[in-house]
Amino acid sequence: MNYRIAICDDDALFIEQTTKLILNYQFERNTDFTISSFKNGKNLLSNFKNSGDFQILFLDIEMPELNGIELASIIRTSIDRHVFIVFISSYPEYMHESFKVHPYNYLQKPISRNTLFSVLDEIRLDLDDTDCYFTIDSVDKVSEVVNFNDVLYIENIDSKKSLLSFCLPNRKISARGTIKDWTQKLNHLPFQKCHNSFLTNLTHIHYFSGSELVMDNADKLPLSRRMKKNIETAYQRQMILNNSGRF
Repeated sequence: MNYRIAICDDDALFIEQTTKLILNYQFERNTDFTISSFKNGKNLLSNFKNSGDFQILFLDIEMPELNGIELASIIRTSIDRHVFIVFISSYPEYMHESFKVHPYNYLQKPISRNTLFSVLDEIRLDLDDTDCYFTIDSVDKVSEVVNFNDVLYIENIDSKKSLLSFCLPNRKISARGTIKDWTQKLNHLPFQKCHNSFLTNLTHIHYFSGSELVMDNADKLPLSRRMKKNIETAYQRQMILNNSGRF
């Protein structure tokens, strides 16, 4: 599995040292990393458009224009709720404030080889053990690991060609497959058929409107009369699990 890592820090020397440590880790652990570095938050945001673009972020706290906590808040609310964020700072006094954006860890500069290796070991275990990441092989012949918690729905757009569309908050991915196969793959996640051509993520249903489902992105999906009761029951059960009362 390829892990996409971004380092954001206004200290070029720190970026260089951290990159070398990660490359050493990659060699010793025989794993695969793609590492990108950015000198400020705006540059990172210009390259982080979609959920899954990066899986691990190492962020400095004190940076000009946009500090690390503000940057993490934008990423959490607008781009990717599930990305692993590790703050690296010379200022331990920011630790408590950082909790509001749910970082995976908070490391104090300078970071040692053992500390960084330990954190990467833990993150890799969490990524590898998670059951919500799947690889989508798009029609553009690009393989992409996607967190299916972020997928709003899957649509069958061409049955004859077995062509599906995976709808994420800011984009869609077209890939070969069938609704039947993905229903089986995702049976442990809160996905439910609302129509023969649609598999919907219950956690992204905004509300029910007659014979339609209105999703969090305002897309409207057809709601089959035959499937309506099952999906309403499943939705209510999911909202209880999420301690939410949107239904």
